[in-house]
Order: sequence, then C-alpha cells, then structure tokens
Amino acid sequence: MKSTIQNKMNYAGLISYHKSRQTGTIIEVYDGELQGLDISSGRYYTICKEHGTCICHRTQTLALSHSRDPLGWCEQCIPKGK
Repeated sequence: MKSTIQNKMNYAGLISYHKSRQTGTIIEVYDGELQGLDISSGRYYTICKEHGTCICHRTQTLALSHSRDPLGWCEQCIPKGK
C-alpha cells in the first residue's frame, strides 16, 4: 500500500536511516507498530523522508529491500534518478 505520511514522526521503531545513492533522499524504515501507525496492510514502513511517500510491508526484510530502490515506489523520486 502506497500513501503519504505526515512529517511528524518520532524515532520510535526506527530500523534503518540512510541516504539513497540513486536519488540523494533520506529513506527510513520503521516498525509501524512501535510508531503507532496503522499496521493492517503491513507492520513495516519504508518512507521517503523528503517526499513523505511510504509503502507498507509484511516483513522487515521486504521493507529493507525496498529502501534500497526508492525509484520503484516513490513517484516523486523518479525524476531524480540517474
């Protein structure tokens, strides 16, 4: 599930934080349950910090995998790709 998330998150449940080599944007992975997010579509969230775009995943492994390729899920990052 893709959606946009408000930039009001704290760091509870933060699993990963890095700058994308593809786009130069900050990508975060959160445990949505610890963050207090809706986990009905998946417990783990991959988030483009700059654009607020997020995608839910059922597993942490899948969320981390998507964090390496924001061009595959953040529509606003696509023009920044190489």
